Amino acid sequence: MPKNKFVIAIPARLSSKRLPAKVLEKIGESTMIKHVMNRTINIPNIEKTFLCTDNRLIANEAAELPINVIFKSGNFSSGTDRINNSIPEILEDLRFDNSIGLENLYLINIQADQPFISKAIVNEFISNINKMGNPELVTSFYKKKYNSIDFGSDLVKVTISKKSNRVLYFSRSIIPFYNSFNINNIQSSKEYFLNCHIGVYAYRFDILKLWSKLSISYLEEVESLEQLRWLDHDINMYAFEHFEEVISVDNKDQLEYARSLINYYSDS
Repeated sequence: MPKNKFVIAIPARLSSKRLPAKVLEKIGESTMIKHVMNRTINIPNIEKTFLCTDNRLIANEAAELPINVIFKSGNFSSGTDRINNSIPEILEDLRFDNSIGLENLYLINIQADQPFISKAIVNEFISNINKMGNPELVTSFYKKKYNSIDFGSDLVKVTISKKSNRVLYFSRSIIPFYNSFNINNIQSSKEYFLNCHIGVYAYRFDILKLWSKLSISYLEEVESLEQLRWLDHDINMYAFEHFEEVISVDNKDQLEYARSLINYYSDS
């Protein structure tokens, strides 16, 4: 069986609704997008890293880095949509021989607002995909102890099947729902955890090419979560547990929190 190949794509835009131009905000000495790019290059088993954007200021951040910039304008509804529209340029740049089919080529979508994304989680994606064979879509989560006060709508939760780790649902609400009666009456030694989604995805290329043909999902619209389009069209996605939280920056408070952590992280 042909060996799987992997590339990384970072979709980045300037017009974020909650925190405009956030990817160009400084965290320490570098911009947020520069941190992300530095952490997604020079990774074994990654063929190439692509930056997909329509903004020259963002593209300029890739100067002097081994990053392939795909500069493409359009009315893209999501990062997945932007990447899907960059498929021709990505495939043209890769130029694999005929022994590699699209079912053996994976694109790992790294969010531009995750300044402390680690090479470790990229390696976990590669390892899990190779162990599974040829899964359609893969994502990740971390566990966080249940606390009804701490879980707002910015934190996306995910439920998975016990046997195969297939994703059952994503939600901004708390899933599963913990009945207040049970919470108040369980033994004190019992701990409850939620699966908190990490917004990194690996798409098999033949599946990624289907994106533009899938109609917008009702669930996608009401939850404002693009990944629900896959599930609503009966396309399987699987999830594995990562050992720690991956910080995403969606608002000013999270940006300041990320700045407070810069001394704990390096771009190595």
